[in-house]
Amino acid sequence: MPEAAHRVQCDLCPRLCRVDRDAGELGFCRAPARAKVSQASLHHWEEPCLSGTRGSGTIFFTECNLRCVFCQNAEISQGHLGREVDQAGLVAMMLDLQARGAHNINLVSPTPYIPQIREALVETRARGLSVPVVYNTNAYETVEALRSLEGLIQIYLPDLKYPGDAEGEAMARRYSKAPRYFETATAAIQEMVGQVGPLVLDDEGIARSGVIIRHLVIPGHVEATKRVLNWIRANLPGVPVSLMSQYTPYHRAAEHPEINRRLTRREYHAALDHLFAIGLEEGWTQELSAADEAFIPDWDLDSVPPASGPGTADPTSAGRRFCDSRARAKGSSEGWSHMGFTENGVVTMKYGRGTVEVPLPAGEVLATLRVGETPPLADPAGAIRKALRTPIGSPPLAEVVQPGEIVCVLLNDPTRLANTDFFLPILLDELNRAGVRDGDIFGVFATGSHRPLTEAEMKAIAGRGAGRIQLYNHDSRDEVGLAYAGRTSRGNEVYINRRVLEADRVILTGSVVYHFFAGFGGGRKALVPGVAGFQTIQANHGMMLEPGAEIGRLAGNPVHEDLVEAARLGSPDFLLNVVLDDARRFLGVFAGDFVAAHEAACGLVRQVYGVPLKAQADLVVAGAGGHPKDINVYQVQKAMDNAALAVRPGGVVVLLAECPEGHGNETYHRWMTTHRTPERIEAAIRERFELGGHKAYAVTRLMRRARFVLCSGMPPTLARELLFTPAANPREAVELALEMLGREHPSIVVMPDAGLTVPVLRVDASLL
Repeated sequence: MPEAAHRVQCDLCPRLCRVDRDAGELGFCRAPARAKVSQASLHHWEEPCLSGTRGSGTIFFTECNLRCVFCQNAEISQGHLGREVDQAGLVAMMLDLQARGAHNINLVSPTPYIPQIREALVETRARGLSVPVVYNTNAYETVEALRSLEGLIQIYLPDLKYPGDAEGEAMARRYSKAPRYFETATAAIQEMVGQVGPLVLDDEGIARSGVIIRHLVIPGHVEATKRVLNWIRANLPGVPVSLMSQYTPYHRAAEHPEINRRLTRREYHAALDHLFAIGLEEGWTQELSAADEAFIPDWDLDSVPPASGPGTADPTSAGRRFCDSRARAKGSSEGWSHMGFTENGVVTMKYGRGTVEVPLPAGEVLATLRVGETPPLADPAGAIRKALRTPIGSPPLAEVVQPGEIVCVLLNDPTRLANTDFFLPILLDELNRAGVRDGDIFGVFATGSHRPLTEAEMKAIAGRGAGRIQLYNHDSRDEVGLAYAGRTSRGNEVYINRRVLEADRVILTGSVVYHFFAGFGGGRKALVPGVAGFQTIQANHGMMLEPGAEIGRLAGNPVHEDLVEAARLGSPDFLLNVVLDDARRFLGVFAGDFVAAHEAACGLVRQVYGVPLKAQADLVVAGAGGHPKDINVYQVQKAMDNAALAVRPGGVVVLLAECPEGHGNETYHRWMTTHRTPERIEAAIRERFELGGHKAYAVTRLMRRARFVLCSGMPPTLARELLFTPAANPREAVELALEMLGREHPSIVVMPDAGLTVPVLRVDASLL
């Protein structure tokens, strides 16, 4: 059929509206005669083989022949935001994206404009377009329409949204107004595979041709997902699958309560388990953090050249400037993990502010240890206010403080994530509500023995609170700035920041996680070691050598008990602690008495981060968790401690940690280069305890149990000084580990966020 005929009697999709678009008639999708585009840009959030390092040259078309109630692009698919372009405009956009370095031209929601696209591609190829063209579609289109594109499209990227049974048909009609979706989409996908064949990648892992099938897991419908995957496995076994977790309850999802929520970790992992169980081992998965409205583009009509005749640009968008998606992405193709290439696939680990892919060798994967399934708080701001007004073991905050009092708020430093920028303004509002003015409130960053914060770091952590109250650094070595508070029963002479002690009220804030010798972080640690003197910190940390100083233990832990005594000498009046998940979402808020509320928070940490493990493995592949948890080796030691719990004696840990600040502590480095072996370090620390030297002991005691291969940004010479085996990249790290083990098929435990997850052998339930 001639291209114009498709517009005169539109039959591009199974709706067969047969309207005359050239005469101005509009069908179901509302697409006009000319192509309508909302944005043309380099896009960095597609699958890694499409986005690569330079981005996918994406052209977002306006209007859609589906009516998905959860559509993340509803402003353009159903809201008509866009600008009409002629053939010259389409050609110009494609060539411009290629000139800007795009790996490919990515046509998003192209179905209503197949005739216009075909004409533009013929001309564009003639004018030098050499990169592949990606046809990114919902697959609700006719086979005849697709055949008109044969030879012009190199990569097909279709959705397969719903299964081919009664439930799938009901879902398609209810959520997308798409009758016969499955039979239409599967016929279309089979045509696509027939045109371009299997997926082909170049030497850099960038797609050159082939098909990738996308499937979005919908909350409450995991069984439907399994049936979709079963069909793919039975009918197109060699076609890679992109299993997407990015569902966000957007647009009109609220009208359907059963899907008006995000996907849970348990649901997505159930889908993943089925994917692997049926042998679909080629493709990509997503991190749950991809389910965020921050990943929805800012539509930029300025990137779309106007047509030569009358157009329909939305006047409300005039003057909006293009925002390159890289501005918000933490790394190219953020959130995607490739599943192929080795027997156990590739796992994506957070690394600094981005990610790296780690190939897993052949062998038995005993477990992938992730944070326990706990739904994030639906209304964290409301939960914070409720906690402050109905605290644990304490009167409400409004009854603790009085107008005219000077209130000190202790805040976490950059090495301990707490979402302070979110809760601090709420805390200040509650203090205002009690009659305390912002001018009578100040904050002190509880740095302990760490370096002081820069002004930029202070502002970033305090958020909107930075403009309301005065902020100070703590310096544990500034004797003038310290004041004597008393002595603990274990003989620890306690010195506290003078400014803190002189305040009328002291409020402790922070987050709670496991701690390798204090049992748990948070709580009392905001005061001691947070704003304590160096000698006080050192005396307390010296108790880590005593029995009972271990992870997950409070009762009978000498470090914890001394911390509580020391903190009481600082007269804390109130506590606000939070528990976060690995995506920094709030799981719980605890306020009130600094001991009782903290213990309640520790209970949730046990539930969330204590992960059962049936057996220790030959090889543990562990990521420290990205910035700031891998900022230096001093902080990475926490991840090492957790990984060591999962590896058998004599095994190997592959550790992914960027460490842009290197070792992180001069005293630690001096101990490592002076004493050189784990045995000498232990002997020296028992003879004379020194803060910083304790970290050398903490790290090297683990190295007596297992060998550590470190993939980092540090110079190899420094890594060797710290007794690591350095690796230049993740693949080399795994290869070195296999050489050390002397076996090609080891048992494996994967820990994507070893800085948070604590393996608990099933025989030891003490940490749960």
